[in-house]
Parts: sequence; structure tokens; C-alpha cells
Amino acid sequence: MTTQQLKRTWKAKRRSLVRWPFYVRRVSGSSMEPTLFSGQIVVFCSFVKPQVGSVIQFQHDDLDKVKRVNHMEKESLFVLGDNQEQSTDSRNWGAININQVQGVLLWPRVRQRF
Repeated sequence: MTTQQLKRTWKAKRRSLVRWPFYVRRVSGSSMEPTLFSGQIVVFCSFVKPQVGSVIQFQHDDLDKVKRVNHMEKESLFVLGDNQEQSTDSRNWGAININQVQGVLLWPRVRQRF
């Protein structure tokens, strides 16, 4: 196993062992503009269920991502970035599993869309 593979495995195990009620993150990228901006501090709650229009944090390809829930079906969520010209989202890689969701945006308060 390479060093990078070991780091990914350790990160995945660490995330699965610890479930924090709140996550504080800094937004990276422009995919959620004009709602959230790169460098902005946000807080997510892990005990709130996502709904259509909610902004969520989830893990995809070993990265934490922030997108808005556009459509829900049983255990699948179709997510989109608010800045659709700059966003890589479910249009590119399909729906995500609800188990990938790490939290729902708690602060700053944003208006739900859709």
C-alpha cells in the first residue's frame, strides 16, 4: 500500500468512528456562489435530515463537497451547485447515497431553493 492509500484509509476509518454533531468548515471553490463564497466559514449539523433545497456537506471521491439537494429518491440524493456553470455535481457523476451526507448547513442561514 502506498502512503497516499494509507492516508485515505485512515481518513475513512476516522470519519466512520467519530460522528460529531457539528462541523465547521471553510468553503473552497465557486460552485455554490452566490449563496456561499470561497473562504466563507460554514457550520453543518450531522443530526438534521436533508430535504429538497437543503445545502449539504457530503463525501465524494475522498473529498468533502458542499451542494444543494435538488431531488430525493429513497436512499439517493441528486445534488447541484448553485453556480451551475462552475459546478461539478450529480449531472456529472450521478446521485449520491444518503449515507454519504455528513451534515446539513446550519449557519449561515440560507434560503432553501427549488
